[in-house]
Amino acid sequence: MNWFERMRATVRIDVKGNAKERYLNMCRARHFPVWDVTSDKKNDVITMCMNREDFLESKSAIRKTGVKVSVKEKSGLPFLLKKINKRRVFVVGALLGVLFLFIMMRSIWAFQFEGTKRITDEQIVDYLESLGVTIGTPIRDLDYEELEQGLREQFPEITWASVSQRGTTLLIRIREREYTESLQRYDDRTDIVADVDGVIVSMIVKEGVPYVQKGDVISAGDILVGGAVPIYDENSEISGYHYYHAQADILVETSQRYTDTLSLSYEKKVYTGKEALIVSLGAFDAQVVLGNGLSSSNVESQSKSYQLRLFRYLQLPSFAQVTRQNAYEWQLSYYTKEEAQELLLSGLEKYLRELSEKGVQIIAKDVKIIKNGMSMEITADITMSKLVGVSCPTTVGFVQDGENND
Repeated sequence: MNWFERMRATVRIDVKGNAKERYLNMCRARHFPVWDVTSDKKNDVITMCMNREDFLESKSAIRKTGVKVSVKEKSGLPFLLKKINKRRVFVVGALLGVLFLFIMMRSIWAFQFEGTKRITDEQIVDYLESLGVTIGTPIRDLDYEELEQGLREQFPEITWASVSQRGTTLLIRIREREYTESLQRYDDRTDIVADVDGVIVSMIVKEGVPYVQKGDVISAGDILVGGAVPIYDENSEISGYHYYHAQADILVETSQRYTDTLSLSYEKKVYTGKEALIVSLGAFDAQVVLGNGLSSSNVESQSKSYQLRLFRYLQLPSFAQVTRQNAYEWQLSYYTKEEAQELLLSGLEKYLRELSEKGVQIIAKDVKIIKNGMSMEITADITMSKLVGVSCPTTVGFVQDGENND
């Protein structure tokens, strides 16, 4: 049978009884098409398919032969439409859902950022909103090249920007300019001045005239490298200067004192056991809140938001937010000696770790912890080696009339 005929209403029936072959012959004699005829001798049954209209007309043959016929399967478009008619609410809902998705997929409902470091996501969102690109903006109104150019102009730190649309998400990828730490630069006529006291461990001058050397003791404010390089005449006298932006890597061993104080008494948060769950459901600007919050003045809240998404980039303007609230009271408590020491040492280790991340090498530390009434104090004398020096405008070589020799 062809595809069109298969769309007609058909039934698969089981025929039982001594005259089942006769029933099959009577159907064929009346030119009722039958197909997929199988015989199960063990169960004494014949299974076959036929059109629903022919099956209804064969009821007289069923009565004459005395066979028992049971319908096992119904197929075809008429039966399908009948099922759909029984479930019209579901079908209408499904069609409306498809229509809703089609409409929603024509707008942007989420932003996603990649490559942001110094520039925050909020800064980019604020800039996009100033251009009228917000949640709900139609996709057809977006000019990706203009947005990319605008990002590079608005944020000089951005060297590369890509704006694209995936599903209902506006994907913004950027690459920021890599900055290396350098001395503050005023102009091309600068000296390097010490910003700490210490002893020079090593010194590599890249540009300028060194005023000190390895092993020298320096104080904050001393000129370490001058940016004015003297020019000598034939009489070995200074006839002028060449000016540079002094550059050098100067490693100095220096010491620094770290102090911190911890009160032995503190207020401890004790939960009362009262809890509340608040669920907020929203779409677009509408929102429905389910549940009541705690009336206590001391309440700790933790919220988690979920945006409806079908796939990674197919997000919709519907969300749910679940907030858990726990009531608590403040209770006066006291640290033990061991607890206080552990907290103070933890703060010191954090400070040393931050120094190490900045390239400072810790050589030694002398730590003392003393109790002073209802507080405990930690003092650490830290010996370290670090790169030092800040740029300051040079004053060497300027003549009285305000001009300088080049």
